[in-house]
Amino acid sequence: MKTTKLLLAAAVFTGLASISFAGPGAQFWAQQGKSQTEQKAKADAPAKSAKESMACGSGTCCQVKK
Repeated sequence: MKTTKLLLAAAVFTGLASISFAGPGAQFWAQQGKSQTEQKAKADAPAKSAKESMACGSGTCCQVKK
């Protein structure tokens, strides 16, 4: 009886320990978030310059720059 309780407790402890330490740490997720914001900023940059070039093509270039 004591042996089965001890084995059960060891199995539960091992299972909980393996779940709690699994997966990447907080530093990894912070880097992922930073990378995603940088990629989004790079993707939005050409769109902004395209809007400015369309405004210049319509004859309102001087008004847009001021």
